[in-house]
Amino acid sequence: MSVSDAEPVMLEQISRISQQIGYYLHRASMRGGTLLSRELHPVAPLLDNLTSALNKVYQRKGVNISLDISPEISFVGEQNDFVEVMGNVLDNACKYCLEFVEISARQTDEHLYIVVEDDGPGIPLSKREVIFDRGQRVDTLRPGQGVGLAVAREITEQYEGKIVAGESMLGGARMEVIFGRQHSAPKDE
Repeated sequence: MSVSDAEPVMLEQISRISQQIGYYLHRASMRGGTLLSRELHPVAPLLDNLTSALNKVYQRKGVNISLDISPEISFVGEQNDFVEVMGNVLDNACKYCLEFVEISARQTDEHLYIVVEDDGPGIPLSKREVIFDRGQRVDTLRPGQGVGLAVAREITEQYEGKIVAGESMLGGARMEVIFGRQHSAPKDE
């Protein structure tokens, strides 16, 4: 790739890094506070965008991602929070699956539940809590920093939620992402 060909790619990456820095500065300023956006975001298009990007990243691997998301399901909060959490969880599923990743969701008045399952090696029972600690990784052979799931859990906790690791019916890992504080703002706010 020539320098002129690489320039647009580099500019896009610089822009993305700049956006991430701004996002993390914003998150840091809110830490400890209760101010969370009450914006309503349909989940299906957000997950479609994430899975499209991941299909490109893992194109050579031939990952097959299936979505079972009702169009009525929405996330209440900062869109970047949702994308950060689900991007980390889905990236791990794609990285460790053999071929299949399945995503499903359901919603109650107060909670949004998103389940991501894969057909990879799974997560040993003894490691299912450790994977959420900063710098901790089960698989040290693949690239990574061991930060993504820690950040994802911190964000879900700000929504009075959590992430639970378990065993998938597909044979691999099952990650249930639970976002609390999902009651939407009254119309007159």
